[in-house]
Amino acid sequence: MARPATARARIHKNELEKLMGFYPSEQEAADWFEVSISSLRRYIKVQFKCSFEQLRAKKFVRTKIAIKRAQIDKALKGDNSMLIWLGKQYLGQSDNVEPAEDEKEQYERPASMRSDD
Repeated sequence: MARPATARARIHKNELEKLMGFYPSEQEAADWFEVSISSLRRYIKVQFKCSFEQLRAKKFVRTKIAIKRAQIDKALKGDNSMLIWLGKQYLGQSDNVEPAEDEKEQYERPASMRSDD
């Protein structure tokens, strides 16, 4: 009877790198290659010299950049909702306008106009 395939034989390095771009859990990645989590961890430690979490974070960077690129492209093509969202995310814009500290005096009501309760 033939020996069962080892984790190394079942895990394909390039395929694992691509899979990590989808930010899988350890269980999902192990299930994908039909190996145990401990076998997956050992393979990553030997082949990549890091942990599962470190490899996943490193490979997910390209996915995050691709998503940002797609969002920016969509905004630049005229999607106003995306423009507003990106402005809030990257430019610190908000729906509530707060005057700068040095401008606050301009907006305060004079004491004679305030009602003291």
